This record gives sequence, structure tokens and C-alpha cells, in this order.
Amino acid sequence: MSNYAAAYLDDGRPVCWFRNGVDEFFLMLFTEDDWIELTGQAAAVYLPDEELDDVQVLGFRTTAEVLRDRLDLVGVSRAVVAAELAIMAKEHCEHLRFLAQAESASEELRRGTQEQIEYWAGWSWETWVEDLSRRLQQGEGVSRLARREDHRSASGLMTLWEDHDPRYGLRALLDALPVTATITLDLSDVLESGWLEPPTDPQSVGRQAAVDSSEGLLPPIVLMEGRFDVEVLAAAIKLRRPHLVRYLRLPDFAQRAEGGAAALRQTVRAFAAAGIPNRVLAIFDNDAAARDVLRALSGDDLPPNIRVTRLPELDLARTYPTVGAQGRHLMDVNGLAVSIELFLGADVLSDGASLVPVRWGGHVRSVAAYQGELIAKSGVQDRFRRKVEAATSCPQWMDSQDWSALDLLLDHITSMLTPAVGTAPRK
Repeated sequence: MSNYAAAYLDDGRPVCWFRNGVDEFFLMLFTEDDWIELTGQAAAVYLPDEELDDVQVLGFRTTAEVLRDRLDLVGVSRAVVAAELAIMAKEHCEHLRFLAQAESASEELRRGTQEQIEYWAGWSWETWVEDLSRRLQQGEGVSRLARREDHRSASGLMTLWEDHDPRYGLRALLDALPVTATITLDLSDVLESGWLEPPTDPQSVGRQAAVDSSEGLLPPIVLMEGRFDVEVLAAAIKLRRPHLVRYLRLPDFAQRAEGGAAALRQTVRAFAAAGIPNRVLAIFDNDAAARDVLRALSGDDLPPNIRVTRLPELDLARTYPTVGAQGRHLMDVNGLAVSIELFLGADVLSDGASLVPVRWGGHVRSVAAYQGELIAKSGVQDRFRRKVEAATSCPQWMDSQDWSALDLLLDHITSMLTPAVGTAPRK
């Protein structure tokens, strides 16, 4: 009985193999919603050597775009992978030069080695991806066990990932694939052999492996100023980025008496003091009160896994209606009065013929600015909840709704949580 698990491209070309089980952190890239059960011709694409009546594929399937997003959030981003490949290319060149200089090296070996040295010495991420993409389009296989193949073949280009964390090789490969391409992870053999227990929940398997190995592979935590902020972000992720629902944690401190920027600062400091191992992103409003608190927070000694940001600037807020002692004016309220409500969409903020205005309040001396707040917040919040209900019951409604600001916020969060070069450990 075979004890292998394998991941495949759409047309059945294998991406990687696992023996006697499957790498738990690789498995964690999938969710229960990705589960598939294939038989007959649909399964034979991946197992062409088996009898059509007996062939079966049990496992997970999702798109290249979804896997890219998930890998970015678990710390295996394009920047990290590109930097890792650069290191491996340099080491590979040094090894090839050693082989070419050996007294026993034949002339044929020297020529072949020199060609590889020239390729990897002139390597760049962009050219590597272009070469791999072209070879994949020509139908070449992508098995990483390719030491004897042409170094410019698809499998030859993937050879450096052979002994690496399989997530890194997959992330590199994904950049050479169309976003609509699918990856299918077939677990049939390892399930039948007992190496993996059905039903399989990839998240619980992966998290337990993280705990067992003490590597701390934990989902990022996103903190916001208020309960409604969390409600909005949770709805936006569910509707606009459903494939990331289980890859972020959004604590709702329902028992917290105090809200706002000051309370969020206290939470951030508490997380830092407690040594929370997860990456933490605290998102403050983009108003005068938050600027005051952030000025004080800048002096706190926060660990590198905790980052602080404000709601991103909005084009809508650059000429927004305001009401104050000087009457009604259109003003840029970025940095003065932008709360989560201004991200709910112009369709929600519209009260008849105009946008619900901001009312100016007290003066915040430390930042020399007045604090503003949206008038009739509760009405705006209720309209957003109805908008969410409509989109949930009929997703096509989102095509006629305004989600642009919340899409901007989700992109900002992803950007803040995506590691830069050198921030992820090598395995």
C-alpha cells in the first residue's frame, strides 16, 4: 500500500510529494471548505495509472491566488521567498565552482557546470519566474528531484527547493502560475494507510504541530478601538476575503467598559507585557484623539511582533462635509475625524442627497487639532448592517454596493502583516 500524499497542478503534474503523512504546516494552507472527493475521470487526471473504476482522490483544492494570500499571512511572502532563493543561488554557485575545479572533473562536466554557474550568477527573481512560467506553459513537469535534468527546465529551476520547507517552494511556484490555476492536495493514500485521521481539519492539525514544535505558527491578531470596528472588519473579511477568515483573529472584548484609542493602547501594552507570541496589529482611528494616543504610545517599548497603525487615508475624506462653530464646510478630515464609519461606503454614508457630516468637538492640544465625529452614527451603523445582510443573502448585490474603502482597509492590513525580506526564519 502506498503511503504518499501529493499536490498537483490542474492537469495532473505533481508539485511536491510527502511520504508517510503530510507536512502539517503545508496542510494548514487549506481549510475544511477546500475539501474535495473525486472519482472516475475527474480523479484519473491525477492518478492516470490506476483503473478508472477504482481511482479516487480525497483531499483539498484551492486556487493559486488564495494560496498566495494565505502564505503571505503565515510569513512565507514573495519577498521572503525571493531573498531565500537568492541565498540558495549563491550557495549553489559556490558548490558548482568547487565541482568544476576538482581534478577528477571531466571536460563535459566543466562545461555543463559553467553554464549553470553563469545562469545562477546572473540570477534575478524576475528572470527566474519568467523562465519557470514559460517552461510550465510548455507542459514541463515541476518535480523538485531534478539534479540530472537541464538546469533551465521547470524541474531544474525548482531543484534548489528540494530540501527546503515545501511552503517556500510552493510560494515560489505560485508566482509563475495564473491566479486562477488550482492546486489539488491528494491525501487518499495517507488517509487509507492511517497516517492521517479522517475527517481532516487542516487548521487543528497545523496548530497542534505548531504547538508541538514550539515554532509559534499562530494566526495574526488584529485589534481595533471598538466593538463595532471589529464587527465591520469581520463582515468585510467574510464577504470580501472569505479565504482568509480563519487566518486572522479579531478579539471582541465584549466586557471592556472603555472603548476608544486610550483603551486600545492599554490592550496593546497588555499584550506586550504578556509576551503574546502571535503577530499583533493594532489599528487606531485616523483622528485627532488617536494621534494624541499614538504620540504617547511611540515611547512604549513594544516587541517586534506587535505593530501599530492608523486607518488608511481616504479619498472620500479629503473633501468631506463638516459642521462646527464656523458653519458648514467641506474639509479634509483625514487625521482629524476618520473612524471606521467612514469606511462603510458612500452608499451607507449618504443620507438622502448628501453625506452624513462630521461634527467638530473639543480641541486636542497635544496635536493642535480639533476632534471630529460623524453625526448620527447609529443610523449609519444600522444601514451598514442591512447592507451586510443583503450581501450575505445574495453576494451579487456587492457588485452594486460600495466596498472600495473596506477593500482598501483589508489591503492595508494584509500589507502590514506581510513580512518583509529577512523577517521569516529559515527551516
